[in-house]
Amino acid sequence: MDKSVAIFLENRWILNLLSERFKVIPLPEAQIAKTEDFFKPFEPSRFDWLILNDYLSTKIFLEKLKLDNYDLFNLDEIKICAGTESVFDLLRLHQIHSDLVATDGTVQSIFNALTDYVDRQFGGLNVAVFKEKNQKLQIAELLEKERAKVTEISLYELKLENRKELLRLKTLVKGGAIDAIVFASPEETLILELLFREDLSDLLSQMEIFAADEMTFQALIEKKLRARYLETLVSRK
Repeated sequence: MDKSVAIFLENRWILNLLSERFKVIPLPEAQIAKTEDFFKPFEPSRFDWLILNDYLSTKIFLEKLKLDNYDLFNLDEIKICAGTESVFDLLRLHQIHSDLVATDGTVQSIFNALTDYVDRQFGGLNVAVFKEKNQKLQIAELLEKERAKVTEISLYELKLENRKELLRLKTLVKGGAIDAIVFASPEETLILELLFREDLSDLLSQMEIFAADEMTFQALIEKKLRARYLETLVSRK
């Protein structure tokens, strides 16, 4: 049991799978709290574009539309930009179209795709972007410089009770004390990035990274992480 593996403890099935063979290190459990914006009336038709930047914001945006009893077919009249392939897949699962899909999930690729689509005619466009309350979105700044009218909608806030535990974990990660990490869902990648306020490709560069399913694997690849499937870890002798 020399190898250490970090997981979110809410994934009990992964804990049961690994705990007998590996030293399990718990990742910080953050509460996803809905914000005031989540409960405010929202009319998508006010906007020319909806930019769905990441998987978690998109998932919560879909929850809001359900809460509002919004007819998803009305979104056909609005331009939608999917920030990543995993966002595109999530929207498609709900039978929602995407007019644009960013090539690699970066801010620059989203901006470049939008620039080509509108032929750099951003002036006067009403754009909504969705985010975590404390998240700074570079795409909003880029669009505002091009004279687009950007509305940032903070649908949720990540709350963490034990900040000291987060600092301890960050020390372990940077000190090489954790050998591997397992992600069970696409949103976990963003949660960890938002908590640490660092790019995961740098933070986890010395660690083996595993995905529990195909959609999570795709989300990790979008973060420029060299991921493998959980089965390869479990099958090791």
